[in-house]
This record gives sequence, structure tokens and C-alpha cells, in this order.
Amino acid sequence: ALWTCFGVFILSTLVAYSQQVERSFRVEFRVGSTTIDPKYRDNARTLEEMNEYISRLSLDTDCQALKISVSGVTSLEGSHERNTLIAQRRQNALKSTILSHDSALEVENSSDGYFPVSYIKTLLEDTDVPNKGGVISILDKNPEYLYYTTRRDGKRLTIDSRILELSHLEQGAVWRLMERQIFSKLRYAEVVVTAYRKIHPIEPL
Repeated sequence: ALWTCFGVFILSTLVAYSQQVERSFRVEFRVGSTTIDPKYRDNARTLEEMNEYISRLSLDTDCQALKISVSGVTSLEGSHERNTLIAQRRQNALKSTILSHDSALEVENSSDGYFPVSYIKTLLEDTDVPNKGGVISILDKNPEYLYYTTRRDGKRLTIDSRILELSHLEQGAVWRLMERQIFSKLRYAEVVVTAYRKIHPIEPL
């Protein structure tokens, strides 16, 4: 992990006498886009709050360590290669935005990948998607990457096996509803900011 440290401390002391505070910020993207548009949805407010929060922590003398991790996510259409590339570019766009406000920060890239299983499960609860149990069963599988050849240019690509299974579930009804009710919420980049703040002991009376 990468850390921004204020002062010198010993790890055992940090664990025993610090409070961990975590907050996340998410910016959204249009279909296929990897450029952050402040005018899109609620991005302007999110970016302002994110920059103000990180700046405040950086100046906080009680903040012993600051961990900043960014990730990028895509909706599930398309090849594994394309989804991975878009997710990485969204991740890098958010990382560059953070560093443009404070180049001294250390920002690490998350290795979670573009397929946010836990978040998809959460979104699934409030949809009309049928056979939710079947969807969750597919999401929980270990992915296999299957080769296919594109019709247009004969390029050989791979696709996550779970995407194929989802697209065929309930004769495609599940996929069509996921496209309408879930996929638009999967086009984002997220930063998780974890601060380790000093806890001041209470002096005995």
C-alpha cells in the first residue's frame, strides 16, 4: 500500500492509538467515455467535495496517515479487453484529477477490476429483474475468459463467461432489464480515502 505520512510513527502505535475513518467519492461517465465531465450528472458537486475533503485531511495535524485508492468500473457489455481498458482509463482520469490539485499525494490503483460483483448485487435488489437468485449464482462464479472472433474484422477477443450466462438467462429477459436498470450505474470511477487520525487520550481528573 502507498501512504502519505505526517510525522514518524510506529505501526503498533498507529493501530492502538489511531482512529480509522473511510469515505468514498464516485464520478460517473457517459457510455464508452473515459473523460470526466463535471457537467455530467452530479460530478461537479462530487469533485468539489472530494478535493475539499482530501485537502482538509492533508492539512490536519491529527492525521497520521492517509491512504488514497482509485478504481474504475464499466457496464458489462463488450469484450474483456475493451472493458479492462475503459476501466483503467477511467481510473487514471480520476487519479490525474486528484493529483492535479495536490501532486504531493500518493494515490494507488485498486486491483478490484471492472466487474463490481457486490455492487451489482446491491443494485439488483431494487430492480424488476427476474430470477434474482439465478443472477446471484452466476455472479458468484469464478470467471472464465472465453475466446470469440468478431464478425466485422475477425479480431480474436475474450469475454467473461458470466456475461454470456447472464445474457442467456430467462431467454435474454434478465440481460435486457439489467441494461435498462443497472448498467448505467456501473460507468464510474471511485476513490476511497482512508484516514488514520490520532486519538488524544483523556487526562484523568
